[in-house]
Amino acid sequence: MLSRRAEVGLMHRRLSIIDLSDAAAQPMSYAEGKLWITYNGEVYNYIELRNDLKKLGYEFRTSSDTEVILAAYSQWGESCVDYLNGMFSFALWDEEHQKLFCGRDHAGIKPFYYVHTPNFFSFASESSALAHMVEKTLDRDAIAAYFFCMYVPGTWSIFKGIKKLAPGYTLTVKSDGATAMRRFWKIEQFNRPGGKSEYRLQVTHALSGAVARQLRSDVPVGAFLSGGVDSGLVVALAANEGVKLHTFSVGYEGHTGDELPYARQVAKKYNTIHHELKLTASEIVPNLNRALHALNEPIADSAIVPTFMLCEMAAHEGVKVLMNGTGGDEVFGGYDRYIARNWQRYLFEKIPYGVRGLIGDLLPSKYTTLSARLRYLGIDLMCSTAGSASLAERFLRGEHDYSSFIKRLAEETCTPRKKDIPLLHAKMLFDLNVYLTDELLPLLDQMTMAWTLEGRVPFLDGEVMRESFRIPAAYHVRNGRTKILLRTIAASYLGEEYVMRKKSGFGGPVTFWVNQNLNAMLEVVSHARQIPCVEDLNIDRYYRKSRKEISGALANDIFLLYCFIIWHERLKNI
Repeated sequence: MLSRRAEVGLMHRRLSIIDLSDAAAQPMSYAEGKLWITYNGEVYNYIELRNDLKKLGYEFRTSSDTEVILAAYSQWGESCVDYLNGMFSFALWDEEHQKLFCGRDHAGIKPFYYVHTPNFFSFASESSALAHMVEKTLDRDAIAAYFFCMYVPGTWSIFKGIKKLAPGYTLTVKSDGATAMRRFWKIEQFNRPGGKSEYRLQVTHALSGAVARQLRSDVPVGAFLSGGVDSGLVVALAANEGVKLHTFSVGYEGHTGDELPYARQVAKKYNTIHHELKLTASEIVPNLNRALHALNEPIADSAIVPTFMLCEMAAHEGVKVLMNGTGGDEVFGGYDRYIARNWQRYLFEKIPYGVRGLIGDLLPSKYTTLSARLRYLGIDLMCSTAGSASLAERFLRGEHDYSSFIKRLAEETCTPRKKDIPLLHAKMLFDLNVYLTDELLPLLDQMTMAWTLEGRVPFLDGEVMRESFRIPAAYHVRNGRTKILLRTIAASYLGEEYVMRKKSGFGGPVTFWVNQNLNAMLEVVSHARQIPCVEDLNIDRYYRKSRKEISGALANDIFLLYCFIIWHERLKNI
C-alpha cells in the first residue's frame, strides 16, 4: 500500500492559451505550497469565478484559469468542480490532507487515463504515457470493441490495466491507497413545459453565452467550417461577438459530397479569413498514416484525415484555438439513427423493451449480435455507426468468446433505460456518453494536440446540454426530420435553404478512398499475420472478395483493419 505520507510527482507539458507568462506555468502551487495542480483544458468562466473569490478575500498572482481552480478548491473543497464551466482533466495534490483529487469535465472533452495498483497510482492525458507500466499489453476484448464500434468505448482502454475516468466524475486517492469516486454532473430534467418560442429563446441564449465564453483566449482563434449547420452556427455566433475568425474547410476531389460551396457562403457572409483544403484520393493514405500515429488508441473514423490536415493548416497560419460544431448532433438530435427509416428500425421502435428482451433471450447463440441489439439500446446504436460486428466476431473466433465479449461491452456502456426518459433522449444520452466521449472527442483532442492546438466545443457547454434535454423530443425529431429546433435557430443566421439541406457530415468517403487505394491498403492489411493479437484473423478473404470495385461493407472492414495495423506500429515507439 501507499505510505502514510505519499511520495508525489506531478509533471506538465504546457500549451499556453490563457496567461502566457511563466507565472502561469504548471505544475502550479498555491497556499504556500499546500496545494499543487497539473491540469489540461480551460475553465471558461474563470473571470467570473475569480471575481467571486476576490470578494471572499482571495488574492491572485496570475490571470490564469489554473490558479482559479486552486483557489476554488481552497474555498469549496472537492465541491469546486460544481462551479467550473469548461473542459478539464486535472489532478490536485492536497498536502495537508495527503490526498490526490482528480476530476474530469462533465462531457469528457478532456481525457484522463490512470493505472492503480496496491503500490502506486499514475495518471496522464494520454494512455501511451502509461503503456510501459502495463508492458504495452493489449486487451483482447478492447480490440474486439474497436472492430465492433470503430473505437474503444467505456472506461476500459486498449491497454490492459489502464482505465479512463468517466466524464462528470471525480476520483480521490488517499495516501493509504483508499479511493473514492463521485459523480458530480448528469442530466436529470426532461420535457420541461413550454412553447417553441420559449425553447428557441432559451437555447439561443445558452449557445450564444457558450460561444462568447469560449472565445476567451490570449492567442488567435479560428474555427472548423464544414458547410453544415453546427459549425456554421458557431461561426455566425462568434462573428456576432465581433471576433475576426480564421475558418478552415475541406473538400474531396472526385466525390459528390463536397460541401465547400456552402462553407464559402458562410465565410463570405460573416467576413472570416477563410482557408480551404481540397484532398485528392492519392493524398489519403500518407496523411491517414500520419494521423493514426498521433492517436493514443485506434479510431477508424474517416474524419481523422481532414481533421488532422486542417489542424496542420491552422498551425501554419498561427491559429492556436479551433472552435467547432462537435456535439451538435448528440445534443440536438441530428442522426438518422434517431429515425425509423427501414422495417428493422421500425420494428425495433415499436416493440416494447420488455418484449424485445424476451425475444433476444430466446434467439439461438448464432444470433448473438441481433439478440444484443434487441436487449440493449446502446448495442443497437453502436451497430448503426461504422464498426463491424462480423469482424469482431471473427476476431474472437468462437460463440462463447463472442457472447462473453458482448456481455462485457453491454455492461461497460449500456445502462438500463429509465421509464421517465423519452426514447429519443435515451438515444441522445447514450451517444453523448459513449459515441461522443469515446470516439469524436478523443479524435478532436488528439488531432488538435498533435499540432499544439486546442479544440473547443460550444455545443457541449453544460447549460446548452441541459436546455436541450429539457425540451420535448418532438421539437428535436419529428416526421422524418432531425434537429428541428436547432435548424430553426440556425435559419435566422444562415438562411432557410442552407439549414434544410440533407446532412453530409465532416468525414470523408471511405468506400471511395479504399477503392482508390485498394492495393496499397490490402498490402498493409496482409501484415496483420505478423501481429500476435490478430494473426489468426482470416485476412485472405479480403483478397478473394476484392474486385475492381468493392462494396461499402467490405471497404469498411478493410479500413478498420488498416487503421488498427498502422496504429499498432506506433507501439514500437512508445
